[in-house]
Amino acid sequence: MTEKRAADGFLVIARNEAIQKIQKNMKKIYEYSCKYLALNTVVRLFMRIYYRKIYMRGQENIPFDCPIIFAPNHKNALMDPLLILYSLPKEQVVFMARGDIFANKTIAKIMRFLKILPVFRMRDGIGSLGKNEEPFAEAIDTLKTNHKLCLMPEGQQIEQRKLLPLVKGMFRIGFHAQEKFGNSPGVKIVPVGIDYEDLHFAGYNVSVQFGKPIELSDYYDLYTEDQPKAYNLLRKDLSPRMSELMLNITSNDYYDAIYLVTLLEVDNYLKEHNLDENVWNKLKAKQEISKQYCEEEKNNPEKIKALNDDMQKLYISEKSADEIVRKMKKKTPFDYVKMICCTLLLFPGLLFMLLPYSVIKFLTRKLLDSGFYSSVSFGLGILIPAFFFMVYFLIAAIFIPFSCSALLFLLIAPICSVVWFRLKNLY
Repeated sequence: MTEKRAADGFLVIARNEAIQKIQKNMKKIYEYSCKYLALNTVVRLFMRIYYRKIYMRGQENIPFDCPIIFAPNHKNALMDPLLILYSLPKEQVVFMARGDIFANKTIAKIMRFLKILPVFRMRDGIGSLGKNEEPFAEAIDTLKTNHKLCLMPEGQQIEQRKLLPLVKGMFRIGFHAQEKFGNSPGVKIVPVGIDYEDLHFAGYNVSVQFGKPIELSDYYDLYTEDQPKAYNLLRKDLSPRMSELMLNITSNDYYDAIYLVTLLEVDNYLKEHNLDENVWNKLKAKQEISKQYCEEEKNNPEKIKALNDDMQKLYISEKSADEIVRKMKKKTPFDYVKMICCTLLLFPGLLFMLLPYSVIKFLTRKLLDSGFYSSVSFGLGILIPAFFFMVYFLIAAIFIPFSCSALLFLLIAPICSVVWFRLKNLY
């Protein structure tokens, strides 16, 4: 017990020294930045293009006059934090990301400009854990000054629609910041659920849902007595709050089969329960269907094993469940009419986008099965078309009057390209 208290005391001293160093030598990461705001505005515009529609609800659950930790499920690398920012246009949230990304000094500077702090994990080497003191101190300082922080409480990214066990890093930061407020209301954790219609590809819907906040002061007495117990109780309370905001398929052995059959049965569920076909009802349907199958796996494993055998026959050429369901969906005559009309509208945009789109696909082909695919393709989708449009403009300026080339390639080309991109993804 004496050794444990000594160790705890050493950590408090190290943390306080780190905070003092930050306050003395560094520009605070949470400070308002006009450059960051300008970049965020551009990114928000491209987010609207990249996704068919971004649905949001639950913002009324966010108390904006106090320190908050946003706790979203983590499925899609950079797109998860971008969706948090998109849902909170007036906020400049500080994020934390895996520490190995910060190894390059240039990238580390860019990450800091983007208000992202590193978190070093055991897999980065046990010696790396000591590097967490300064970023953790900055995160604590961010909360103590009534700013917003976002951490991925699962501690890692997984593409499966399930919630992983939560790690204690977020709780440690939250409680250290709560020390400023003691038993009084202070730091709050807001659970967030993100649900992608398709994890990899653009042109599909995505939803972001904010749950009711958890007040850390409710756990503070336990924290002062026994920190591990406080962490575990908070973890136990937060997990179901997050789970109800997302699709959480708890099966390990038959995840692929249950996810695919869940998608196949959504339309029937909506009809049977007289529910409108919207993103929130679809999420509810997926939650209920998958829950029934996960319970069936426990009670009747042979039935689920037979279902798995049937579903595996549909997984051809390593297609994803989302793609299988889209290809199986029947098209109406009206769908074909719309496709023909859209095809006619595609050609102008195709002229401008064929080269940049091909380059993006070439550069991201090896990332197709990676959780970074959509993040990288999104970033390249901003930079590469802009580069090609400038090249087109310079070439055109040689052969036609400057005013005409400017109108054609700096105004018409982007509009035609956006129309092409949206229609291509729809049909």
